[in-house]
Amino acid sequence: MKTSEPSLTLHVPALGELWFRQKMLADPATMAYNAHWRLDKPRYHDDTGCIDFPESDWADWLAGWTGREPERYYAYIQRADGQWIGEVCFHHTPSEGWWDMGIVLEAAHRGRGYAAPALRLLLEEAFRCQGVTRLHNCFEVTREAAWKAHQAVGFRETSVAEGLCHLLLTREEYLAGDDKGKDDGMLTIRRERPEDYPQVEDMIRRAFWNVNVPGCDEHYLARQLRVHEDFMPELDLVAVLDGQIIGSIMYTAISLENEQGQRKRGLTFGPVCVEPAFQRQGYGKRLMEASFRRAVEMGYDTIVIFGSPANYVSRGFKSCRRLNVSLPDGGYPTAMMVKELIPGALAGHAWHYHESPAFSFDPEEARRYDDTLPPMERMELPCQEEFYILSRSSIR
Repeated sequence: MKTSEPSLTLHVPALGELWFRQKMLADPATMAYNAHWRLDKPRYHDDTGCIDFPESDWADWLAGWTGREPERYYAYIQRADGQWIGEVCFHHTPSEGWWDMGIVLEAAHRGRGYAAPALRLLLEEAFRCQGVTRLHNCFEVTREAAWKAHQAVGFRETSVAEGLCHLLLTREEYLAGDDKGKDDGMLTIRRERPEDYPQVEDMIRRAFWNVNVPGCDEHYLARQLRVHEDFMPELDLVAVLDGQIIGSIMYTAISLENEQGQRKRGLTFGPVCVEPAFQRQGYGKRLMEASFRRAVEMGYDTIVIFGSPANYVSRGFKSCRRLNVSLPDGGYPTAMMVKELIPGALAGHAWHYHESPAFSFDPEEARRYDDTLPPMERMELPCQEEFYILSRSSIR
């Protein structure tokens, strides 16, 4: 009988969470694979493989490894119960034309079937989210369990030299093993870059034009959000298909306040759109799902949005009323939906949603900005009545 794989996620640690990495690096059982390599590195102990990682080094190390995608990526392996059990990483090696990767499971958690699912999460992040083209790893030929785990997720052996087994997996090979990947072309989901701004804003404008109201102002909103302190650049993502940007999603921080006056940070997204010619082909779903995974890695557990329920309930969003999230005045707008990234994150409390001031702007200023762009005809269309109804209705 086939058993299901353990449920894991990747979690990008915050500065105060690096105690777990310090603990792993100081554990001889965990670091035994690293012993007797005679590495010329400070704080390396050849007899145990352990590496000193004092708290004074944490800030510089974290700055060097996070927020530098796709050149570098680092995350903890996290179980469904929130416990960290290891780490994964990759970094670009330009001289070889690949990204070298690593995976370390804490000794206490080895032999429990975690390696292969953790590797699969790393492959999704590397190939689908970051656009990595080739992943490489090498380790001693005597590490049979490691070899089997890599082979199980698609790595192939390229050479064996000086007691080391070299393994490689390309993006094309990875996607060819996925039924969806065969029809997707070369889809990459990555962070938006400054040079993308004009193209993304033009796409947003065309995607929203005359949909909710005559014309639109979502492209102006995107410009305003990027410069606000609540904007989340780590979750400002674009979908790129064969070199063309075809989708965009932007996140902003919000706050939720319970009946005891306690506040927690949450997220909202928007504008989110797909290039009109590529809509209803699954790309928006892929973009949202990738952003959900990254939000969980960053430690967020709740997303609150406003939109048409028909577009979002299939992605796990529920009426705000069901999860007891209301506006500060106690109202439950029909268009307000909530997704618990971590099941039960909102349980046991009533919550008030506080929107970021980033979404406040002058409509006249937006109109004046739009007048500087290539003209598009503003029209009144039947679909705008649905927006009017949804945006003004509430649930009792």
